[in-house]
Amino acid sequence: MTQGAEPGLSGGAEPISNITAKPSEQVPATLALQELPPEMAASMPSVADYKFLRLQDKILVVNPRESIVVGEITK
Repeated sequence: MTQGAEPGLSGGAEPISNITAKPSEQVPATLALQELPPEMAASMPSVADYKFLRLQDKILVVNPRESIVVGEITK
């Protein structure tokens, strides 16, 4: 999951600038994760339970149960 930014993930909360996590790393559980857009979750059921964080240069897809980054989408 490293293609160009997906539609629906670029809006919402301001990008987080102080996180440098990569796939397989944990992010702080205190971060406010955002829901994936419903159309994305419906078209890719394997990621429907995941949430995301928007950074300045990429989007991190996060497993909210463990706060583990499971993928990234570069802008």
